[in-house]
Amino acid sequence: MGSCNNCGRSWNYDGSIEQDNRCFNCQKIKKNITPDPWDLWIEVNKNKLIHPANYELLFVNKILRKISFLKPSDVYAQYHFQDSNGKNRYIDFYIKNEEFSYNLPIELDGLWKVKNYQDFNDMMFRQNSLIQKFKILLRYTNKQIQCNPHNTIEEISNILKMQKLKKETEFLEIITNNQQQMEYEKKIKELELKLKDNLKPSSKQVINSKIKNTIYKPIFIVSLIVFIFVAYEIYLNINSHLTSKSPNTEQVKLQISSDNSYKNIGKKKTICGKISQIKFFTKGVYLNMGNIYPNQDISFIVWTSNIDKFPSLEKFVGTNQCIYGKIIEHKGLPQVILNSSKQIQSPY
Repeated sequence: MGSCNNCGRSWNYDGSIEQDNRCFNCQKIKKNITPDPWDLWIEVNKNKLIHPANYELLFVNKILRKISFLKPSDVYAQYHFQDSNGKNRYIDFYIKNEEFSYNLPIELDGLWKVKNYQDFNDMMFRQNSLIQKFKILLRYTNKQIQCNPHNTIEEISNILKMQKLKKETEFLEIITNNQQQMEYEKKIKELELKLKDNLKPSSKQVINSKIKNTIYKPIFIVSLIVFIFVAYEIYLNINSHLTSKSPNTEQVKLQISSDNSYKNIGKKKTICGKISQIKFFTKGVYLNMGNIYPNQDISFIVWTSNIDKFPSLEKFVGTNQCIYGKIIEHKGLPQVILNSSKQIQSPY
């Protein structure tokens, strides 16, 4: 067992390559053989990963490269930024990808960083500047990286997934709004054409003010009736998603509307209503029903540990759903914890 002279990784040197104390991946790079993408990233950034105990290199090998969907090109070592006073600073690692909305600064800390109160004060000012600029910050001790890598990997993975989900949700809302606007404009044009056709005078009509008044008055009334009928038809089409399969007798007995949730605290119920909003917070996602925060009728919570069980939460925004679960109370507001996608039943 030895250490690679090039990247610092531990490896089993068997003496098969004479006088070469580099690991096999570094040897591949030297020989122009296609290397592992992370090893290539390490080679490019090796001057930014200098640490007396190789903790930053350890973080790359034990944490970042174990996140299956994370690409090395999304990771920046010693990323430059300016604090609130304009002082140049550097983040140990910054994960950034505009397509997926990744935005995650990560700092590695050891006790050696804080030697006195002045160091502590500077670290706090630096941290506040980071949060103001990036809205989020993860800090890990060297012991966490070595002794508890699984939890660190899971935490970073869940935050990146939530950031991507938030991006997809916002995009879907824009698309949905644009589609609705296009549908409304199309219906309005159809109505205008129908009214225009109905209001055209017959070629046989005598151009006489009395005859015109006699003829156009009933035409206007008929056109108004047609307009009302077509408008009602559009209303029915727009709200057609409210109709669906009838629930079984057992579900009917348990069903309540979302505005009655507060009357059923402590009971298992199927709560029905419109999903008005998806709201992200540090530990998971809220699905708000009825009104948007802070006036929602009830909130359904998906913890970050269960986010993979609900791959398409964004599709529920603006739709009517029936969701089953035990209603609990938190700070005076009703909530239901979602542990399975089966709790979200067919729309009523």
